Amino acid sequence: MLAKALAQAHAALGYDLLTLMPEEQQWLGDHDAPAPAQNAVIGNRVRSVTVSTKNGPVGFILLPKLPRNATIPLDMTMRAIEDQARSLAGRTRLVVGISPWGGVAEDHFLQKKAHVLDILLGAGPGPGLAGRFTPDGKTFWARSYGRGKALHVVRISEWPQRSADWKWIKDGNLRLDFMPLNEPVPSDPEMNALLGEFNLPR
Repeated sequence: MLAKALAQAHAALGYDLLTLMPEEQQWLGDHDAPAPAQNAVIGNRVRSVTVSTKNGPVGFILLPKLPRNATIPLDMTMRAIEDQARSLAGRTRLVVGISPWGGVAEDHFLQKKAHVLDILLGAGPGPGLAGRFTPDGKTFWARSYGRGKALHVVRISEWPQRSADWKWIKDGNLRLDFMPLNEPVPSDPEMNALLGEFNLPR
């Protein structure tokens, strides 16, 4: 069954945090395929999750779903994100936003609240984005590509400093390894063996 194959594949990847949309969680549950343990579901309200790492805690803010027919977030939603980000900044080393909004809404948020998040990982409607810094250098923004056709690896060598003059420096304190997942990328034998058990369509 496809749902079980995907659930077990994600579990095998060993995520610290897996973000799901409610529809994805429901689909997995309907097919008796529980999501991996370290998961968080995006809902209608802003919520945060803190993950412990060997180098210190990292805070994640799950941006809520946009209201029906909305193309940009409400002002009250952006204020709630800012409030949670400020709270997390006082007790974590890094604040990361996880967004399902799409490129237009994410760009709008960054124009209004560029200093709020250290990193914004976006998804939803619109083109993928390998990586871009806001003009003030405070936020790094990347967007997933359609059908998971690329891998973003963000390597941080220095935690953000909560000072006016601190900023991300490309290939300095932050480096992006961006890998398109095309034919030259070798497949993983263990993952092939796992997925092969489920007879996934090719």
